[in-house]
Amino acid sequence: MRNLILLFLLATATFSFGQAPTSYFAVPSEYVCTNQITTVVYTGNASPSAIYIWDFGSGQIVSGSGQGPIQVSFPIAGTITISLTVIQYPDTSVTTSGDMYVSLCNGIENVKNTNWLITPNPAIDKVYIKTSLSNAVAEFFDLNGKILLKEIIISDKQCDISKFNKGVYVVKLTSDHKTYFKTLIKE
Repeated sequence: MRNLILLFLLATATFSFGQAPTSYFAVPSEYVCTNQITTVVYTGNASPSAIYIWDFGSGQIVSGSGQGPIQVSFPIAGTITISLTVIQYPDTSVTTSGDMYVSLCNGIENVKNTNWLITPNPAIDKVYIKTSLSNAVAEFFDLNGKILLKEIIISDKQCDISKFNKGVYVVKLTSDHKTYFKTLIKE
């Protein structure tokens, strides 16, 4: 008589009858100064009762929890990765991550204005300054206040930053006795 070997497979199945949660979020700017409070807003599809697993790196939560909005302060300069995973039983989202660039700013407040632009930012070796301002001069400073580059800008200008070390720089644009500042990240 033959020996019969029976093999039983045990399988576990989880069924979901709804839509899987997403872990999308938004920040007002990917560039912030140290100790500046920024608000992170959940933009996914999960309910407020879901479990939200946030990771703000060295950031400290000032207020908010769960779905938020959440206010966060970053005490340390550098690139900070923010990530979020959402669990809405029985489903778990994929983890969404995004980088924020935190700079010292040396007491200079970044002013939102649309009359000039630095692109790309972060940059590797070249940046373009585009402006509608007349008689503009751009100066690139390191965080010690040393001028590294000075350029006259007529509408659009390509600036070579390939000799700059990796780090954070302040770009000062002066036009018609007005001064504007932006932060530049060199990778």
